[in-house]
Amino acid sequence: MRVGVDIDNVINNLSPLLERSVKKHFGNKWTLWDIYQRYHLRDALRLSVWEELWFWKKFGLEIAFHSKPQPYCREALHWLRRNGCRIYLITARPIIMKPMTLAWLEQHDVPYDKVIFGASEKGKICRENGIAVMVEDSDKNIKNLLQHGVTTIAIPYPYNSHFRSQNLFYLADWRAIANLILQMRFRGA
Repeated sequence: MRVGVDIDNVINNLSPLLERSVKKHFGNKWTLWDIYQRYHLRDALRLSVWEELWFWKKFGLEIAFHSKPQPYCREALHWLRRNGCRIYLITARPIIMKPMTLAWLEQHDVPYDKVIFGASEKGKICRENGIAVMVEDSDKNIKNLLQHGVTTIAIPYPYNSHFRSQNLFYLADWRAIANLILQMRFRGA
């Protein structure tokens, strides 16, 4: 079984560094709840496109490189691989971030079989690569995955909580995610 997994806010935990950077740049009034009301900072914090671009240019690489893995993520991905799953990391990160991303994955012992960068239509990518289930957080990507009939496990955030589908599961704990994926595998899904 092939499993697709997003990186940002799925494998890694951007929250502590993102919150610190937002407070440093935009002031202490912003909380994680404010930040995660919408997927894009410009929407959540009512910024211009240029303010958001400037923020990510200044803080993005630091946030991405110094973030820590989500609890139990590495162990769950290793367990899935030992049980016959192939892990495809599918990220919207641009190809220019490939060396830093691969270094981060190696540093944190995150197992994978393939990494796909610059993914804008994850549902189509999953279909083309025979991926049965995708673990994702982006509301735009969840919508695209469901439109392509891809079973999706959503890491719950306020910005993605409005979707409902028989092919959508909200799970925050990587141990539960791995258990569900293996149940699907053994049922032949």
